[in-house]
Amino acid sequence: PTDSAKETIAFSSSTSLHGVARATSAQSRAQRAFWMMVVVAGVAMAGWQVALRLAAYYAWPTSTSLTLHYVRDLSFPAVTFCNYNRIGSVARNTCIISFEGWTILHDLIPLGLFVANNFTPPITQTYSARNQDLSTTILFVRRLNYAIRNKTLVSWFFRRHTTPQDFQHVFTEYGNCYTFNGGFSEEQRSLKQKTAGAGKGLQVLFDVQQWDYWENPELGFTGVGIRLVVHDPDEPPQVEALGLSIGVGTQAYVSVQHTKSINQQYPWGDCDPSKKLQSPAPYSMARCLQECEADLVERICGCKPFNFPGDIKECSLYQHYHCARDALVHILAQGMCTGGSHLSQCPVPCLHKNFPSSVSYATFPSLQAAQRYERSLNYSLVYMRENLLSIDVAYTDLNYALIQQQKTLPESVLLSDIGGQLGLFVGASVITIIEVLEFVARSAARALNAAASFLSNRAATCTKAALSPPVQG
Repeated sequence: PTDSAKETIAFSSSTSLHGVARATSAQSRAQRAFWMMVVVAGVAMAGWQVALRLAAYYAWPTSTSLTLHYVRDLSFPAVTFCNYNRIGSVARNTCIISFEGWTILHDLIPLGLFVANNFTPPITQTYSARNQDLSTTILFVRRLNYAIRNKTLVSWFFRRHTTPQDFQHVFTEYGNCYTFNGGFSEEQRSLKQKTAGAGKGLQVLFDVQQWDYWENPELGFTGVGIRLVVHDPDEPPQVEALGLSIGVGTQAYVSVQHTKSINQQYPWGDCDPSKKLQSPAPYSMARCLQECEADLVERICGCKPFNFPGDIKECSLYQHYHCARDALVHILAQGMCTGGSHLSQCPVPCLHKNFPSSVSYATFPSLQAAQRYERSLNYSLVYMRENLLSIDVAYTDLNYALIQQQKTLPESVLLSDIGGQLGLFVGASVITIIEVLEFVARSAARALNAAASFLSNRAATCTKAALSPPVQG
């Protein structure tokens, strides 16, 4: 036999790949044929199973686990409160602005109040829309809206007495709103609830001052009370979409639960751990969408709406009416800022905190409480039933649900599956694969050397024939 045949026989008799030695060294031809078929069938089955495992892995499957974790205390969420009265009658009677300004307020606070009420207030202060800067714009909107102060926030308590300064102002669809336990620093939101149940969290008593309401019932604005939303301090309050409504004359018990969702990054999920906000705030999809819209408005108009985040120059009332309003409509209509998918401008966060809330009610105040408030606040029972409401926000249990998206086939499981299939059908391991690769490499090198030697000899023969003198006839 040739050197190649000798090396092949030597490899087949010494390799750890099962069945090959019997296929080459069995006594009879029938035995060698049988074992050859066994080896070929084993290799085919192993290849098929490995291909199935690779196809399953590259489908990027995931599973979701839900676990409940009990803790000694829970960080208290942010709670944002908004009055149903977006425009105060006292404030609007001291302010008048141009037509553009009324239209802008209609956009910022989505109500058709001004035209519907045929409002013509006394001219004690004029707001011209054309040349207003940010400070005047904010002053205008804040003056027209409900404000939290000692007369409207009658009492408040969270393991200690707080002040109206503990409620941070924020603009929403409801105009002026106020967030308790907001802010980005740990000092601003360090409150924890250490005991579960009603009365162990935030307790507030509001006077909504219904006599100051100015919204037109013909437009459907017939409610009176407070709308609140419990949310992550890192998230902007989505009052319109997620808020709970609390009517006057009631004591509302808001039961809060805490969930954490961990999402996988692409291709298993849609989160992007490298995604950051322009602001120092932790990433959230809602804030990302706000920044995206603000950036696009800035490209079109050279400014951003004052209630949007970022360090971009804020639009004046004139700029909002003549540019920013239409730009926002165009951005939303064209879907220029999208969220959720890994291909969108704002993918889902890798860690998302949610605070599902439910509310139950009791009549407020009781007769005993009414007598107390009559003495301390000088309020009649009729006034209290028409203007006061009590809200108790607390965790029902000191636990949180962890919803975790996990890889169904991580790399370690894939390698284990492939190793199991190779071991089952052909008895192969990593060392066996290295043996086979080494044999293939040596055989290929020997074939290349043989081809090179053949070509060299052929060239030498041709050269010799060309240089030889012709034979004389």
